[in-house]
Amino acid sequence: MITEDYVSFEVAKLLKEKGFNEECDVAYSKINGEYLLNDVVDDYGYGSTNSYLECKNEMSAPTLQMAMKWLRTKKLIILIGVSKNNYYNAKILDTRSNGYVKIGGYDAYEEAEEEAIKYCLTTLID
Repeated sequence: MITEDYVSFEVAKLLKEKGFNEECDVAYSKINGEYLLNDVVDDYGYGSTNSYLECKNEMSAPTLQMAMKWLRTKKLIILIGVSKNNYYNAKILDTRSNGYVKIGGYDAYEEAEEEAIKYCLTTLID
């Protein structure tokens, strides 16, 4: 079964700080003092708005692909590849400066995506 991969709570928090304000079907909800993924789509298939999430002490949890798509609006493109020794690498193209950064050595494709997103949010976006 193929499932959606959501950003970590740390990355969700960084995204919010950097201006991510998109509606998501899933959020991190504070449950027993810990933030956990929680489905916020109601029985009719309607997602909650971010203002609703904030009222409920929740934070939007986009998928990795949603976060990468949002980063493209900031002129940052993430490409994932695999090395000869089967580790995943990310190449981050910054189309604002025509430069790129390569990070890598990850065991999983999704781990490379997450780390590349985090790098963009902590290093390339003010």
